[in-house]
Amino acid sequence: MRKKQIIIGILLTLIVLVLGLYGYGLYKFNHMESGPYHLTYTIEDEAKYIGVYDNTLYYMNGTHLKAIDVDGTTRFSRPIGVGIGNVIYDKYIYIIENNGLVRALDRQNAQEIRQIKLEGPIVFSEKKDKVIILYHPKGITSLSFDFKSVNTIQMDHRPAKIEGEADHYAVIFLDREIDGLVSRFSIFENDQKVFHLVSDKDLFLFTKKIDNDRFLLATNRYIYLIDQADIIAQEPLMALKAIDVSSNQIALADDDSLKIFDNDLKLTTNQSLDFEPVKLAILDESILLFNEDKLASYQEDNLRTSDLKDYKNFFLNEHGLYLIFDGHVEKVKSN
Repeated sequence: MRKKQIIIGILLTLIVLVLGLYGYGLYKFNHMESGPYHLTYTIEDEAKYIGVYDNTLYYMNGTHLKAIDVDGTTRFSRPIGVGIGNVIYDKYIYIIENNGLVRALDRQNAQEIRQIKLEGPIVFSEKKDKVIILYHPKGITSLSFDFKSVNTIQMDHRPAKIEGEADHYAVIFLDREIDGLVSRFSIFENDQKVFHLVSDKDLFLFTKKIDNDRFLLATNRYIYLIDQADIIAQEPLMALKAIDVSSNQIALADDDSLKIFDNDLKLTTNQSLDFEPVKLAILDESILLFNEDKLASYQEDNLRTSDLKDYKNFFLNEHGLYLIFDGHVEKVKSN
């Protein structure tokens, strides 16, 4: 029994991290291209929490936070400590510690500007619009970038993802129980629960508010459209790998297919692929799909696929599109 609980605990942690990747706020750009904005940064193999801001590369290596300028010179390398759960790069560098401490550092020299200690441990964190969302075992905190606004919502279950606004939001919960993982999904209006769904068979992976009243919920087997308190549409899935949502379409990698829906969950495209993507991003004029070996771009009913070598991850921000490889980071599209 003890071994089973440990395994479930590990799975739960991995799932929360995956949800974070699904829910990451992707900025929108035109199709991927190389050219005068193509930059390459060298990194150590042990690099973690990789980010680029204003063309400066930041990452953690062991207990040190490093900054590398575009010409390859090291801006700083400073000890940060242990117990780091996440690092977020914006106006400041935000160091999120597992014990609840959040620090804001100057991007030029890593000197501490301010800090705040929250109650309880931080399980996961993410940047959303102009706030930092911090997930606790039984609650969620919204922290403004200047630390002047701190709002915490207490929960009955373990939150894994929140979407929406302060007066109308949805939360995915993942709880470890005796027989395994239990997924819960709730919609709140003015902190009052107006919709609730629970399953010990389906894994709830993604949610997004797509207009004033409607939320999208994706599981490993279904995608649902929920209007206020009713499921108004649903579509079966084979094996959800990745998903992204824009203002007018929902794109997902389902097994070895790219499926595109409109905001009413009507299927508009079902494109077969010769590989199984694990990440997906909607850009202004195209959709990118990745796995560790291949990159595909889908635009105007045309699919272009190319091979990748030593690819690990990618991220998008207001400055560009970056691919992370073993040993280096490449900027391949600039805003």
